[in-house]
Amino acid sequence: MKAFRHYLWVLFTFSRTRFVVNCVLMMVTTLVSGIGLFLLIPLLKFTGWIGSSTQDHFLTIIPARLFGQADLHWPLSLILLFFVILILCVTLLEAIQTRVMTRFQQDFMLDLQIRLNRSVAQASWAFLIQKNLKHAHHMVSMGISQVNMLTQQSLRMITDSVLVVTLMTASLFFSFKLTGITCVIALFSFLLIHRQKASLMGKQSFRMGQHAQVELAHFLDGIKLAKSYNRVAAFTDKFESIQKENYHFQLEFSQIQLTIQGIFRVCTAIIFSFLFGLSFTVFHISLPTLLALLLIFARLLPRVSALQQGYLRIVNVLPVFEQIEETLFAYEAHEEKTGFQGDLSWKHGLRLENVTYCYGEKPALKDLSCQFLLNTTTAIVGPSGAGKTTLADILLGLLVPQVGQIFLDHHPLRTDHLHAWRAQVSYVPQEVHVFHGTVRENLLWAQPESTEAELWEVLNLAAAETFVRHLPKGLETIIGDRGVRLSGGERQRLALARALLRRPHVLLLDEATSSLDTQNEEIIYQTLKNLHGKLTLILIAHRFSTIQNADQVLVLDKGHLIEQGTPTDLLRDSNSMFYTLFQKSVKELPSNE
Repeated sequence: MKAFRHYLWVLFTFSRTRFVVNCVLMMVTTLVSGIGLFLLIPLLKFTGWIGSSTQDHFLTIIPARLFGQADLHWPLSLILLFFVILILCVTLLEAIQTRVMTRFQQDFMLDLQIRLNRSVAQASWAFLIQKNLKHAHHMVSMGISQVNMLTQQSLRMITDSVLVVTLMTASLFFSFKLTGITCVIALFSFLLIHRQKASLMGKQSFRMGQHAQVELAHFLDGIKLAKSYNRVAAFTDKFESIQKENYHFQLEFSQIQLTIQGIFRVCTAIIFSFLFGLSFTVFHISLPTLLALLLIFARLLPRVSALQQGYLRIVNVLPVFEQIEETLFAYEAHEEKTGFQGDLSWKHGLRLENVTYCYGEKPALKDLSCQFLLNTTTAIVGPSGAGKTTLADILLGLLVPQVGQIFLDHHPLRTDHLHAWRAQVSYVPQEVHVFHGTVRENLLWAQPESTEAELWEVLNLAAAETFVRHLPKGLETIIGDRGVRLSGGERQRLALARALLRRPHVLLLDEATSSLDTQNEEIIYQTLKNLHGKLTLILIAHRFSTIQNADQVLVLDKGHLIEQGTPTDLLRDSNSMFYTLFQKSVKELPSNE
């Protein structure tokens, strides 16, 4: 119950006024539901069909209160017209209440989904790389839909609770003793709920669904590799195993619900028979009063059953909401600062001073100091695990140095500057990200306000203009999922054009030519030569041909900057790591004079 009370409090704090208005409307519609049936018989008193004997006092008290003791005789047609109008008013009120409740429910779900989406999108990169983002994807998709069902059940439970209380209160006016017996029976029936088991099943079911979603995403990411390795059957077996386990959980939960529903059907028949017998043999209740009680209990007992089953569903889904809240709070606690609106212009260079960054206890960079002058080209090289990717993430403003400082000219780059800093930097990774859409859509993704002329300008700079013009529909050509209709070199040049469209001050290429053939590598190399001196280029590469014209090379090893200089100077030292990495390129060096 504690978790359920917390959820209701979350609903209340989302919009206090709307929550209260919604509850009031639910109470009013609950109170007036069935009022037509209760009033029809008393209203017939005015037609002369029903007398005013003491035994039938409950049938005449309402009209007597409304119209006094006058001996009125109204036409039957007028009474029936009044009855129809009354039902129409009740129907309109219920329609208004349903609309208000639905709008409140959908707004709450939309707000929760937007918060969850934004919390993931705005969390720091240092936090994101520690998480399995496919779990967050499952939260946004499946988790939200389950919480939507939780909201429906919760609001319905409030309505059913009000209806049960109202009907029990109404039955007190007819027989206090029979009502008391019914309350005891209803209270006892709640002991049939297997709350802990339902809660545990809900947690396990959601985790298995999350596991299945992650497995499916991994398979789709590597479907080409899985087919080439003939590992499709292994995936399907694992996926089906998870789904079957989840299937059995759902069957078990459904069986619990069916069992409770069956018990209530039997109990309802027993209770009706029991109350009917007590009314005549013990309490000597008149037939009209008994009929009224049975009418109340006929509506009451199904509501009690609905309360039980609804509560069981709520307990089953509540763990999902708890996990979503934990995820939401965790991501929001690591939200990046984006409020800086000042000027981040720089005229001389970017400098790192004594920068250290660790993943856990393992240092990726340690006490690193270096400089990137404005409009120069810097190459970063080193063996695997040297810290190149970590340094790239720091330069992109994705990671914040744990020790040390970054300077723009002589001004420190603070944490709240990073969002503004990233507006000046473009990035082209080794595995480029292009999506199913047109060439135009892929370009405009980076800079939506760009003109047609600007698109062709950057395509020309990236040596991509020719192949785009030869596509069937030019800029409007759909390139397929992940750019499957383009070659690797074409995708790389399209990504480079997209990066240039942002008019960056810094362009960082991370192994941008590593997977290209010689011809495409030469095209990219010529493009980089054309960009030399126009912006600050930072190249992470392992091919000498890509970095041979760099103004400086930074050689990293185990997080340390161990060598620095021009490519030619570093290659002349046969004892340097740079020489070891690129010894095949020694033949390209001019001989010493």
